[in-house]
Amino acid sequence: KYHFKRNYMRAVLKSAKLDRDTLARYSGKFKKNTTVGTWERFKLHVVNPKTFKEAKAFKKKYRKVLKRAEKKYKVDTNYIVGFIGVESRFGTYTGDYNILDALATLAFHPNRMKKLFKSEIKHLFLFAREKGYSITKLEGSFAGAMGCVQQLPSVARKFNHDFDGDGASVWDIEDCIGSIAKFM
Repeated sequence: KYHFKRNYMRAVLKSAKLDRDTLARYSGKFKKNTTVGTWERFKLHVVNPKTFKEAKAFKKKYRKVLKRAEKKYKVDTNYIVGFIGVESRFGTYTGDYNILDALATLAFHPNRMKKLFKSEIKHLFLFAREKGYSITKLEGSFAGAMGCVQQLPSVARKFNHDFDGDGASVWDIEDCIGSIAKFM
C-alpha cells in the first residue's frame, strides 16, 4: 500500500527484537514504580525546586524562540516550557529504547493497546522514510515516542514543525518548541 519493498520490510522486521520490559508495561504485568502511579508520586519528579531552576534556565536560553512561538500560535510560553519539561526534562532525556523494537513488540504481541501500536509501526516506517532516518537506529521511549516532545510517529508526522528553518526534527529544541505551540 505504501510502496515499500517486501525485502526491506522483511529485513527490518526480522531485525526487531522482543522487548519484554515494554511488553510487561502494556500486558498487565506492571513493575512497581514504572508507568503506573498516582499524581502525588509523579509530581515529585516534576514539581520541585530543581525542575523550576531548570525551567527558568531553559526560558532564559530560548527566550526569543519561545516568544516567537507564543506570538505565532497564541500559546503562553509557560505552557510550552511545562510541556517540554515534563516530556523530556527540557530536551535532555529523549529516551534510550530502540523505537522499532518497542513498536514491533507492542504491535505484534498481545497487550491492551495492540491496535494503536499496529498503526504506530506503520507510521514509524513512513516517518523514517520521509525523514531519511535509519529505522533501526531511532531511539525514544518504551512506547515508541520520540524526541524532546515525545511524539508517537503518527503525531510527529502530523505536528513536527520546522521552526528554525533547517528542516523539521523531533530532536531539535527549536523545532520542538514550535511543534508544541502548533499542537496546542
